Amino acid sequence: MTDGRAEADPLIWVDGNIVPASTFHLDPRDEGLLYGHGLFETTRIRNGWPWLWDAHRQRIVRSARSLGMPVDPARVPDAETVRAFVDRVASEEVVVRLNLSAGSPSRPGSLWMVTRPLAPRPESIVLRTSPFLVSRTDPFAAHKTFNYGLRIHSHRLAQAAGADEALLLDTDGLVLETTSSNLFASIDGEWVTPSIRGGVLPGTVRAMVLEQARGDILECAISLDQLKRAESICLTNSGRGVTSVSRLDDTEIEGRSQVHLLG
Repeated sequence: MTDGRAEADPLIWVDGNIVPASTFHLDPRDEGLLYGHGLFETTRIRNGWPWLWDAHRQRIVRSARSLGMPVDPARVPDAETVRAFVDRVASEEVVVRLNLSAGSPSRPGSLWMVTRPLAPRPESIVLRTSPFLVSRTDPFAAHKTFNYGLRIHSHRLAQAAGADEALLLDTDGLVLETTSSNLFASIDGEWVTPSIRGGVLPGTVRAMVLEQARGDILECAISLDQLKRAESICLTNSGRGVTSVSRLDDTEIEGRSQVHLLG
């Protein structure tokens, strides 16, 4: 339930305290603000609880350590803390976003959490291939960092062309993921997904799907031409779950009924 606070100044969670958003400020020297050196996690609330939250907590701690901005795991809110925060501030289905900034040489980073309404789940997604290629040697590409410029620009270009999301390729022309989701496809009767090498985010829903598949989904290199021959393509993220793709560039994807095999 909410406390009736005006939407103009919503409540947010900051390092264990629930405060008005207007009272929260980042240090102007914070590297998250200056250079995009920060991390975030998002997930929907399902039946009052943050979906796959343990996996999200583990990922942000692991990424922080990998990128040289370690955070004490005790600072990262557990599922009960997230549930209590959402119960305090939200009266509808929401997505929560946890943010961690790197801080500055003289001050540790900030840790804060916000909510937004859960968008309606689309019946299907139209993809358009981004003209911008991702290097698999980019150490930040496989983490959810504040440095989202390429993805935001790709997403906006895709929307301007009438699509919903952009498909990202690496510098060899191989499929990585979309701007906000991991990707699975049924090609020649076999379910496949891009392998986790540099450039692919190890998504929490992706991991869940692979675990439930028990080896029936192949992790491999996928070219754009192969993907356009797919009988079915679907996307996974922790906000929408599993969603089918109806078109990729100018290619219609017919097998949307097969998505239940992953859902």
